[in-house]
Amino acid sequence: MKKRNNRSSLFAMPPNASDMANQTQQQQYDQVSSDHLDSQVDSKLNQMRSAMKDVKHVAITIGDELRRSTKELDEMDDIMNRTTDRVKGVRRRLRRVIEQGGAKYMCWLILFVVFVFVVLYWMVRRSL
Repeated sequence: MKKRNNRSSLFAMPPNASDMANQTQQQQYDQVSSDHLDSQVDSKLNQMRSAMKDVKHVAITIGDELRRSTKELDEMDDIMNRTTDRVKGVRRRLRRVIEQGGAKYMCWLILFVVFVFVVLYWMVRRSL
């Protein structure tokens, strides 16, 4: 078998110049194609990096806003709890006054509430 391969290589036709030129041109074309594809990939990667930076910035901004909003909501919750406690205390005192049969106190309370509403109405009208 070796002899036959050697024989065929002896009788094989030498590559001609046009085949070598075609191979060289093909290699150059492949190199140019590869370089062009590499530059396109690099361009797309740069675009993706830029987009990722933008997404990161948006995510950080959203996180900051969430932290700020959570803090404000916690403060509002504390205020609402204190207000609820105050209202419960007022209701408890009013119930005690009503149970003691304080009709006189109820009249004074109603007059006080009316007075407060009149003063508030006057202040709102004056500021407009």
